[in-house]
Amino acid sequence: MKKVTLILLMTFVSSLSVIAQTAKTRRPALPSDISAIAGQDSDSLLKNPVITARMKRLLGDKYDSFMESFETLNPVTKEGNFLFSSGCLIHACTHLESAIAVDLVSRTIYLSIFRQDEKTRYFNEGGAATPKVIRDWANRLRRINQTNSSESMRSLAAPNIAAALDETSGHKRLHSLASVRGFIGGEAHDSYVVHARRGQLLMLRLYWQREGDNRASLAVSKSPDFYSGEQARFGAEYDKGQRWVGRIPETRDYYIYVVAHPSAHYTLKISVR
Repeated sequence: MKKVTLILLMTFVSSLSVIAQTAKTRRPALPSDISAIAGQDSDSLLKNPVITARMKRLLGDKYDSFMESFETLNPVTKEGNFLFSSGCLIHACTHLESAIAVDLVSRTIYLSIFRQDEKTRYFNEGGAATPKVIRDWANRLRRINQTNSSESMRSLAAPNIAAALDETSGHKRLHSLASVRGFIGGEAHDSYVVHARRGQLLMLRLYWQREGDNRASLAVSKSPDFYSGEQARFGAEYDKGQRWVGRIPETRDYYIYVVAHPSAHYTLKISVR
């Protein structure tokens, strides 16, 4: 009798565990008429409450970064069994983009974040394989950026694309493609200067080595004076200040300043296209 009771108890506990696990992994059901979104703007898909909830769960702390790249509104298309849409950061299309695909058969959501200077990130519900519609989108962007990068490299007049000290101003002059490293902290700042033509796209990316709660930041200005110059009135920060993108309003030198608190080892990447 005791043996039977023990078996029943173990079975009951096991059932509770399965139920709890199922509840934990269950996803809110997609709207039954979701296929009707095809042809509408991407907002119709992204701002659906159920889809938003599932996206936030899938992306975690990358949700804001994903949505930043949907500043442009594009139509939702139907690609076979998938609804698909992509968006980009204004003035940075093909460089900073995101995409969403919804499988109408399996009711699964697939998301991706493309950044020109980073490995493409894929977020697939249930660990499913990335569908072709997402892979094709990412591969197209990669080919475009590889072509643009090759052309920019060939157009450089000087073979050195890192930083060289500008003897006249004391700023480190950067060419149109550069990656520089430094260490800064306290009241100090590092300063760089780059020449850009009207209509070009200036993109900056700042990384730093995390130590405690330290933080690095950058600023763009038309002034060679860090203390009295105003920040540029064009462009904007993204990814919590780690990325800056702006369309150049006039041909001239632009100054980039890096500061940190209390200190940080950093890498600054710059691209002018």
